[in-house]
Amino acid sequence: FALMARDLGVVRRHAQVEETGTVWMIKDLGAKNKTQVNGSLLEPEKAVPLNQGDTVILADQEFTML
Repeated sequence: FALMARDLGVVRRHAQVEETGTVWMIKDLGAKNKTQVNGSLLEPEKAVPLNQGDTVILADQEFTML
């Protein structure tokens, strides 16, 4: 799974998204410009589930989980 972001605030190892069975999980990898899901900051290295319609923000880039 990969995303291309054209924002200098998004670093190469910003966040990790992976499928675990039927659930997609995301975790912040300790990036300076934090990761948000639905407006909530993620704790570094703590995975949280992603659901359809969730909004993910990496630095100033916004993505919607489809």
